[in-house]
Amino acid sequence: MSLEKAKYQAIKFLAYRPRTVQEVRNYLQKKLYNPEVIIEVIDYLKEQSYLDDNKFCELWIENRSRFKPRGKNGLFFELKGKGIDSSLIEEAISQNYPPEKELEIAKDLVDQKLMMLYSNSPNANEKIMAYLYRRGFTISIIQKIISEIKQ
Repeated sequence: MSLEKAKYQAIKFLAYRPRTVQEVRNYLQKKLYNPEVIIEVIDYLKEQSYLDDNKFCELWIENRSRFKPRGKNGLFFELKGKGIDSSLIEEAISQNYPPEKELEIAKDLVDQKLMMLYSNSPNANEKIMAYLYRRGFTISIIQKIISEIKQ
């Protein structure tokens, strides 16, 4: 299969939303392009600034903060699942997701959850802890939230 056709398909794949290098690589492999063509296409896309894992991390963190909030751990594992290097993820999280922001997001989620729970529910704190843990928040953030609720 031709290099130009591979470029076209990759650009079309990128038109829907930003992608990671690994996602594009997997997509082209499914289309049965040979490894040399895939490498050339990925290099071309990087040169044209269509592919940038750093920028992808920043966008992902920003989007998640707004629309489907996650804690640092949740973000890390989502980005790791997208094929991004661990050191790159940690750097992006430390630059774009300060602890204050994580705490603020956790508080907002708890406020929403508290409205749904019965105020006199005996296990409301446990439900909140489990909810935040599933969302990828660290134990220290969860403990801060629970102590604030108790006060």
